[in-house]
Amino acid sequence: MTHSLLIVGDPKGSHSLTAINRGGYDPADITVWEDHPRHVYSIKQISDKITVVSDFLSLDMHFSQTIGNPPYLKNIHLEFMLKSLQISDSVSLIHPAGWLFRDTKKIEREVKSALKGRVKKLVLFNGNATFKGAEFACPLVKTYAVKSHTGPIEVQSEITGNTYYINDLSEFPTGYWEPTDLHLEVINVIKNIPSEGDINSLVKVRSNKPFLGCPAVVGHGKTTKSDKYASDDFHVFHYKNSDLFNSKRTDKVFELNNNNEVKSLKSYFETKFARFALSITKVSQHLYIGRYLENVPLPPLDRQWTDDSIMKFYSISQEHSDYIKNFIPDYYQKDLHNEVTQMIIGIALDNNVTSLIKDNTILGCPRVVGHGKTMDPNKYASDDFHIFHYKNSDVYNSNTGDKVFQLNNNQEVESLKSYLETKFARFGLSISKISQDSYVSRYFESVPLPPLDRQWTDESVNEFYSLSVEHCEYIDSFIPDYY
Repeated sequence: MTHSLLIVGDPKGSHSLTAINRGGYDPADITVWEDHPRHVYSIKQISDKITVVSDFLSLDMHFSQTIGNPPYLKNIHLEFMLKSLQISDSVSLIHPAGWLFRDTKKIEREVKSALKGRVKKLVLFNGNATFKGAEFACPLVKTYAVKSHTGPIEVQSEITGNTYYINDLSEFPTGYWEPTDLHLEVINVIKNIPSEGDINSLVKVRSNKPFLGCPAVVGHGKTTKSDKYASDDFHVFHYKNSDLFNSKRTDKVFELNNNNEVKSLKSYFETKFARFALSITKVSQHLYIGRYLENVPLPPLDRQWTDDSIMKFYSISQEHSDYIKNFIPDYYQKDLHNEVTQMIIGIALDNNVTSLIKDNTILGCPRVVGHGKTMDPNKYASDDFHIFHYKNSDVYNSNTGDKVFQLNNNQEVESLKSYLETKFARFGLSISKISQDSYVSRYFESVPLPPLDRQWTDESVNEFYSLSVEHCEYIDSFIPDYY
C-alpha cells in the first residue's frame, strides 16, 4: 500500500528531506503546501518529483498522513486543521492552542467536532521559548489525530512537565491550569459562592458616576520562560502603575456608587483570591470579557480587602487558601509607602483641608514653611519640611489678605491645630509637597479633613481612620519628630 504524505509548510525543504531519508517516503508520494517562490525553489532542489501546491483549502487528494506548521494568522490554522482532518488518515500539526480553552467561534466548534473520536494526544509548550524571536500571545500545541481513537486523550504539558488524561475535549481546562483534584475543588468552591453577583455586573461605559478604570488590555501573555504559560502579571485586573481614575467617555469601566466603593474594589482586585477567580477562564490580554469576569464573585464594597480578609469572608479552607496563594504569583509586592499613600489619598477624596482655605479668618499657618535645605547627605530636606507651621509660628494673627484656614469657632481652631501637628496629617502633606510654599492646593488635597470636635493626637487620628499597626509604625518612622 502506498503511503502518501502532506507537509504543511516547509520553507527550507528540511521536512521533505527528513521524510525521504528517515521516513522512507518516495518523493513522488510527498505533497507540500508552500506559497512563497523561494520556499518552492528550496523544495524542488531536493527532488522535482515532490508536488508543491499553493492552494491548500482546495486540495481534493487523500493522504495517509499530514504533518506541519500552518499559518497562525487569526484562525487560518484551524481551517488548515479542519481540511487536514477531511483529507488525511492521521494529522500532526503545531499551531496556537487558544481554541482549546474556549469554543466561542464557529470554526473552534467545528474543529473540536471533527477531532471527536480521532484526537489522541495534545502537547502544550511555550512557543516564545522554543522559537527564538517569535512572539505568540498564547501557548502552542502539537495536535495528534488518528483515523479512529476511542480511548482517553493524553494531554502533556512541556511547560509544567505534567501529563494528564481527559475523556473529551470538553473536559480541557478553560484557562492556564491543570485539572488536578485540588484545582478543580477550588474552582468549584468559587463558582458556588453565594454572593451579590459577579464583577461583570459592574462593567459599564464610563458615565458621571464614580468608577475604577482598569485597562482594557492587561497582562502579558508572552514570556520566554519555558516553564511558564504567561508572565506573572497575566492574571491581574490592572498594572501597578495603571491610571485607574482617568478614563475616556467611551471606555469600559467598573462603575460604583461612591469613592469608598472604588477603593474597596481596587483592594479586592489586588487579592490573589480575585486573581485566581479571573484565572479560571482568562486566556488573552483582554479584560472586559464576560466569561472572564463572571467567575469573579462580588463581595460587599464597604471595606478594604486583603488576601486574609477575603478568604475568611468567603470561608475558604486553609488548604484551598494556601493553594490559591501558591498558584497565583506575587505581583503587587508589599510597598508600605505606596500602601499608606494610596490609603490616605483615598480617605481624602471625599473631604480634605483644601476646603478650609479662605481669606481673613482664624488659623493662620505661615505662607512659607519648612526648610528644604539641609547639609545632611542622607536627607532630601530638613526635619521641619513636612509641617504646616513652625513651633513658634503665630497662627492666631494674620494680615488682611493672607490665606488661612477658616473655622467656625475657637474649638475648631484648636482641633485643627492639634490635627495638623500629627504625623498622619504631615504624611498626607508629604505625598506631594516639594516646596516651601504652604497654600498650594495639590499639597492639601491629600490631607483628609477629620471632625474638628476634639483634640487630636497621633494615636487618636490613627485609630479614627482605622490604620493598621504596620501602617502606623511606617508613618511614625517616615515622618521625623518635630513637635
